[in-house]
Amino acid sequence: MESISSLFSDQSSLSSVPSDFNEHEAEQIVEVYRPRNNQDLTKDILSSFLRFLPAEGRTTLANFIVNTGNNHESLYSLSQHLKNAILIPMRARGATPSITHSPFDDEEEIENVVATMDESGSRKDQTLLKKLCLERDDYRCMATGIIDNDAGTRETFGPKAPTNLCHIIPFSLGKWNKSNEHQMAQVWATLGKLFPAIGLGPGEVNDPKNLITLWDSAHSAFAAFSLAFEPTGEPNQYRMLMLGERHTVLLLHLPASQGGPNGPRLVTFERHGGTTIDLPSPALLQMHAALAKVLHASGMAKYMEDLVRDGDEIGCLAPSGRSNLSDLLLLKMLGSRCEAVN
Repeated sequence: MESISSLFSDQSSLSSVPSDFNEHEAEQIVEVYRPRNNQDLTKDILSSFLRFLPAEGRTTLANFIVNTGNNHESLYSLSQHLKNAILIPMRARGATPSITHSPFDDEEEIENVVATMDESGSRKDQTLLKKLCLERDDYRCMATGIIDNDAGTRETFGPKAPTNLCHIIPFSLGKWNKSNEHQMAQVWATLGKLFPAIGLGPGEVNDPKNLITLWDSAHSAFAAFSLAFEPTGEPNQYRMLMLGERHTVLLLHLPASQGGPNGPRLVTFERHGGTTIDLPSPALLQMHAALAKVLHASGMAKYMEDLVRDGDEIGCLAPSGRSNLSDLLLLKMLGSRCEAVN
């Protein structure tokens, strides 16, 4: 069987084909995929990525799928790579699982990422970063407007609570050592292929554009991809998305829906305190919103939540009562999924 990496690298025959044609053909190829078993989410994962990726990433993925020529083994390998290199590391916000060879990036591209990985991420500057971002964000949760307890004597009115400094791309994806350097580079190379506009590398996870101040409940929902900020096209304006189970307490504090109960909840980010540091990046928040949609549409979000719940209730037993090694490893990673600076 032709390797998945060589299939991807040979795209010359597709260069003159309109991207929308390839996207339609890719959707048809995915639609006829035959699952290996009832836990095979290949069709759901690939169709969700095709639906929600930004245009460039969608074209890249569609071209690869068309190049498979209906090779179901290659489609399965692709879905496993997207799950293990993107969905699980972003959702678990912890250690990355074993990652199959990337279908999107040749070895030179991965080594180019490695060349940028000079210094692994550190927590030593987190307190200063939180202070700077609190000043930038007016000492408020950017989702709810709840005031941080550290606002002190400033003239602020409204409810107060602890807030966290949260990473959009998890801090864990900016932390590596020699043993996992190549694997981490694969994650970033694939992210760059699917979301070329993010403009962030593995050594830049502590850049303010990747940081956002959120109240505890909002942070938990954001980390679980049940809360997302989708750019509207207006400068620094976002439509707030609530996916999966509704968070009643959080909803009480979100901006009111505009134009009726089903209208959009909008928020506009502004820079405060005379600071010059960047606001959260629209491209990074768009990536987070797209992955939130992929996770929920593909069933991966529910699968991981069920795994955590069942692990809590019945001692690390996988959904449907069957325990397996991959589930237990994933459960271990999900156990440390919440990372923030208080």
